Amino acid sequence: MISAEFKKRARRAIRYNGIVERAQQIVRSAPTLSLNQIGLKLDIKHGDILIDCGANVGDVTSSFARTGAKVFAFEPNPLCFSILQKRFAMTPNVQCFNRGVMDRESTLTLATPKAHLKWDSLDTTVSASFN
Repeated sequence: MISAEFKKRARRAIRYNGIVERAQQIVRSAPTLSLNQIGLKLDIKHGDILIDCGANVGDVTSSFARTGAKVFAFEPNPLCFSILQKRFAMTPNVQCFNRGVMDRESTLTLATPKAHLKWDSLDTTVSASFN
């Protein structure tokens, strides 16, 4: 029997892989950006610029990239950024920054949820982004 931990690692290895992401961008490219979670639908032109602030592991960045726009993805969490950077390393229209974004110059401390028995450190940061 395959353990839940093995399944989780296998899923991440595929989902956050740069080659898989690039292939998805090519196969699923579309000039219309649909963010159903917030009821937003936009027609994007090649050369438009989209910014993902708090990109986490890049799920919204992926949708942005498929439009053909130039995408700037900002993520301050080092763990999430490492995944974001690897995931989009082969995607020429995405540029990733290991920085937070605010409306003024400042220095802040990033607080992240602690891992526990049910969730590892990545699970907690991904799930915290949905609260």
